[in-house]
Order: sequence, then C-alpha cells, then structure tokens
Amino acid sequence: MPPIVKLQDVIEALDLQPRESQSYLHRESGAIVLVSDGMAIGPDGEMDPEDVEESDEFLPLPTAFEIDEWSMMRDFARERPASQADELLDTISGRGAFRMFRAALKRLRIEDQCIVSTRKDSRQLREDGWKDTESSTSDRGSALSGQ
Repeated sequence: MPPIVKLQDVIEALDLQPRESQSYLHRESGAIVLVSDGMAIGPDGEMDPEDVEESDEFLPLPTAFEIDEWSMMRDFARERPASQADELLDTISGRGAFRMFRAALKRLRIEDQCIVSTRKDSRQLREDGWKDTESSTSDRGSALSGQ
C-alpha cells in the first residue's frame, strides 16, 4: 500500500522550492526530497542527487511553472452553481485576485471544498498523476498517495 502523504506537506515543500530546483516524493516512504545545485536533501539528510533523479522510486512533483493558478480558480468557479460561479469569477481578475477569491470562498462557506494556495491545487496534482485519499490522521487535511 502506498504511503499517505498530507497535501499540506506537499504544498509547503513546493512553496519553499527555489526556482532552480526540483522536489521529489519517495513512493514507498512518502518522504519529500529537494534536489538543487548538485545536492539532494531529504528528511534523513543529504543523498546522492543522481539516485533521486534517475530512480523510479521517486516521483517528481510539479514545479511552479507547471501550475496555472488562475485556470484552477476559474475551473473551480465554473463547476459551482450559477450564483456562486458568478461571484467567484468576478474575483479572479486584476490585483488581489487570490485574496478576493479566498474571501469569496469564505463568504460562500465553501472554502473546505476548494484547496487553492497561491501556487498549488489538489485538482492540478491529480491531473499530474496523483489521487486524493482520506487521511488516517486526526487532522482534517486532505492526503495524497502516489499511484
């Protein structure tokens, strides 16, 4: 059985990922490894970056360049009932779009139905080869498991 990985852990790893680097998920342990500048850093310290980059045991996570936040917000809004969709779509243009979008989610009381951070979304991760699973922990966060 694949490990359960909290979506929030993946989001945090990607948010902290420098532009010139790549994050990977170890398929068996669920550990996230950052490869940058010829080094690989995992939860147990340094690793050989070639072992990570060339191994089928590690799944590359999407980079900031591969994720289109506005499209994710627009797609989520279009899936909502018309009254909610109109309000959400009105928020995603111009400056402050993320702040206004999150405020609208809260006002509509649907914030738990949409996981959009400034750069990540569970729907985009699923399209990149992930699937949502229920977390076995007591916290309410979504979890991911590699396929």
